[in-house]
Amino acid sequence: MGKEKPKRAALHYGKLGWSVLPLCWPDKAGKCACGWNHPDKSVGKAPRVKGGVTAATNDKEQIASWWKQMPEANIGIAVAPSNLLVLDADGEEAIKEIEAAGVPEGTPVASSSRGRHYYFTRPQDVPLIPRTHLGLSGGIDIPQYVIAPPSRHHSGHEYQWLTAPTGTPPPAPDWVIALMQSAADSTNTEENLPPEPSQDAATAVAKALFFLLPTNARQLWRGNITSNDRSGLSYALACAAVDAKITDPWAIACLVFSSAPHRNKFDSRKDGWLDAYRLTERALAEKGQAPQNQDSWELVSLEDIPEEDVTFLITPYLPRGEITMLEGDPGEGKSFVWMAWAAGLTGSKLCPIPYDTTAPTNCRVVIITTEDSIGKTVKKRLRELGAVLKNIFIFRSKGGDEGQVTAADFAEVQEQVISLAPDLIVVDPITLYATGDSKFDMDKNTHVRNLLKPLLATARQLNAACLVVRHYRKGAGKAIYRGLGSIDVTATARSQLSIGKDKTGQRYAAHAKSNLAPKGPTLKFSLGGGVPPFKWEGIVEDITADDLTDETNAANREGKSAVNDAEDWLFNFLSEGPCEGKTCIAEAKKNGISLRTLERAKSSLNVEVKWQGRKTLWSLPENKQEAG
Repeated sequence: MGKEKPKRAALHYGKLGWSVLPLCWPDKAGKCACGWNHPDKSVGKAPRVKGGVTAATNDKEQIASWWKQMPEANIGIAVAPSNLLVLDADGEEAIKEIEAAGVPEGTPVASSSRGRHYYFTRPQDVPLIPRTHLGLSGGIDIPQYVIAPPSRHHSGHEYQWLTAPTGTPPPAPDWVIALMQSAADSTNTEENLPPEPSQDAATAVAKALFFLLPTNARQLWRGNITSNDRSGLSYALACAAVDAKITDPWAIACLVFSSAPHRNKFDSRKDGWLDAYRLTERALAEKGQAPQNQDSWELVSLEDIPEEDVTFLITPYLPRGEITMLEGDPGEGKSFVWMAWAAGLTGSKLCPIPYDTTAPTNCRVVIITTEDSIGKTVKKRLRELGAVLKNIFIFRSKGGDEGQVTAADFAEVQEQVISLAPDLIVVDPITLYATGDSKFDMDKNTHVRNLLKPLLATARQLNAACLVVRHYRKGAGKAIYRGLGSIDVTATARSQLSIGKDKTGQRYAAHAKSNLAPKGPTLKFSLGGGVPPFKWEGIVEDITADDLTDETNAANREGKSAVNDAEDWLFNFLSEGPCEGKTCIAEAKKNGISLRTLERAKSSLNVEVKWQGRKTLWSLPENKQEAG
């Protein structure tokens, strides 16, 4: 485009009585070239003068001055001061709708990057209210200002006249006036709009809805499906939400508002939330769904509600379609218990399921989160327990992290979990799973409920058991109250097991809570350095979960000497394998253990010390290779 061409065009529009203003212009790469460093979405569109659209004028001298300073500036025409009404047809469907309705002969029409601009003389008795997504196609906009030929879009497209203006444009036809009137009438609904959420809040709502949405809708939300018709993409997303039986207009509007196509179009514009909500209302209306309100509730008799059978993966400890909590102090064997169950459920001959002889042995297991090393600990233990490893799955990020999915990531992996259709879902521990949200508070009931809700929904959809590991808090008390965080963790679970030792050191898994069946007997187990490193040793009837957490045992644990505490720490630290002595000393210091106390603990545990070059390696003796 020659440098004199925009100036001549701007002066011509001024002669027609149209108010113009200079806009940003793109370079050959589509980046901002006007010197104001506009973001990519605003390149070629943003006003280049102070005052923006209000500075538009048809004054010849001012126009000439602007384009002398900025000869490559794009041209904007302010619609209202120019006594114009411009329809911006975004996409082929909108063009077809306008042409079918009827366009008077001589109407100026210009091509845009994705559609056309139709110029009419504005009727004075109808207010000009900028609006988007009008008409049956949802692709007709009434802009505040319009980009005029021969301006350049950042894509490289040059706006061109298909029918050039030669004087005053024809009056807007009746159907356009009706369209404007509908836009004016719709302003009455703005007062009833829900408060606009932040983008972070809307994104959180959208991700919570992911498990209900089909794959293409999730890809659309992320921006993986692209089109020049961004309005059409946003509307398609709203329709997909309605098709997925989501009828809460606020939730659907949050989904649209936070989607990549909608954010790309509206950027920092203030009417983005209004547009998202109008798209939602249109989708609900077209799909025949009324927005949720009090009238959408239906009062029914219990006689009309079908009963559902309670089923178990492992009777009565792991109910299907529910969450089971597995709790205990660090180092007591919690991880070994769920791995032993996982091994038995996949067909292990070395570690069959105890007590329940009807438990399946051809199951799939997915590990969402684990604090243990996958390669060094989890896989090794499961192999030694005889698990069928091909039936046990983890998630690995592109960065290489394994087994570190957090609640913030779950929406991204949920589709894969559902596709796998596992029988057992494992989260070990809940505190690691919750780390994805910096504002999460384990002691707040609502936070805990929202954290567990997607896991529970997935378990119910798959009829899978979900096993969540939780550490005990310090102190004594009944087993159901010992877990870290809110009591709502326990309340959400339908089954809870406590892992602990009696005074002789015998380890147990005791049923602390069971809502769907009578409690099962307490399971005895042991840890050792052989293969398998874990062994079920039968059942007992006289040991309860509370016996493992009563005040006497708690007092004994709290009253341990510094050496015993150091022994526990060193035992757990070396359970992962040999470690350089220098590292052991440094980590012990971080945990408040003095060098002298560490040496006494090392001696008590018979820690083996071997020289390797110039460094020493500490390791547990083979008969004490046990870990929690």
